[in-house]
Amino acid sequence: MIGFRAACCNGFVRKQKRRSIAAYGFGILCLSAPMPLLAQEASSTTFFTGAHPDDWQLFETPNAINDVRNPGNKTVFIYLTAGDNGCGTGCPSPWGNHLPYYQVRELGAQRSIRFVAMLDGTPAKAESGQTITINQHHILRYVFGHTVQYYFRLPDGNNIDGTGYPATGNQSLLLLHQGAIKQLTAIDGSAVYTSWAELVDTFRALIISEATGSSNVWMNTQDPDSTINPGDHPDHYQNGMAMQEAVANLSCVNEAFFTGYAKAAYKQNVRGLDFELQTGTFAVIQSARADYGVDQPFLGEDGWLGRNYYRVVLGSGSACHF
Repeated sequence: MIGFRAACCNGFVRKQKRRSIAAYGFGILCLSAPMPLLAQEASSTTFFTGAHPDDWQLFETPNAINDVRNPGNKTVFIYLTAGDNGCGTGCPSPWGNHLPYYQVRELGAQRSIRFVAMLDGTPAKAESGQTITINQHHILRYVFGHTVQYYFRLPDGNNIDGTGYPATGNQSLLLLHQGAIKQLTAIDGSAVYTSWAELVDTFRALIISEATGSSNVWMNTQDPDSTINPGDHPDHYQNGMAMQEAVANLSCVNEAFFTGYAKAAYKQNVRGLDFELQTGTFAVIQSARADYGVDQPFLGEDGWLGRNYYRVVLGSGSACHF
């Protein structure tokens, strides 16, 4: 739903004015190949970001589903880490083509996009993917109908302390943000970020590129405030911080910050068709795991379904001019 966010904490939207956040300089968008013709300019553009390939499906629905179903809206999904669980490009699936674990997760994310995008009819063209260059970093971009997906494939930071895994060099978003490591390298070697500012610059360049031509822009991300969103994954907090900083000087952008793990203890507030679609979207992700013989956590994560809690920070109200 564009311009208004429904079903929030205890059934209401918590609105706040934008906070003052130090902003970095603009990144540079350079394309290694022309962008696909679909999913270009739209009057409304919404971004849904997650630290892992299953985050928006678990924590940012039914909002994301409703936005994809809006034919006048372009919906952009950004996945920061590969969600590789310390495997890097290893841990091949025991069945099928023996895909690395992270690729199985990406297949699940792509299936969930197709599932939602085709609820109201098949897009005119099939899915297309290519590697583009943003701010001198190579990033995989997929387009399907009016949706766009970006895979940064950064190392999973682990859900204990956010300091990464030995197999991927103990790299993580948290450690880069703290300055404890000098660089953060995508698990497939596709890109290297030498500072937190460089990573944020890249996000900002991506946002400006995709939002060009839109007068209504929303950034939906994971809540970085641990007092409001306690006990969440360290990668989730870093995702929220990065996106918050990326739009800090884009005053027209509205923001929605979603509660993560903690919402399992809250009352169910998603019902009817919204609940069915939320559950179905997450189940589609698990189908990729099942197809390739990878353990699926559906029954361990179903407590997050049927719930949707977030707060809203409205932009200045002026039209965007990117």
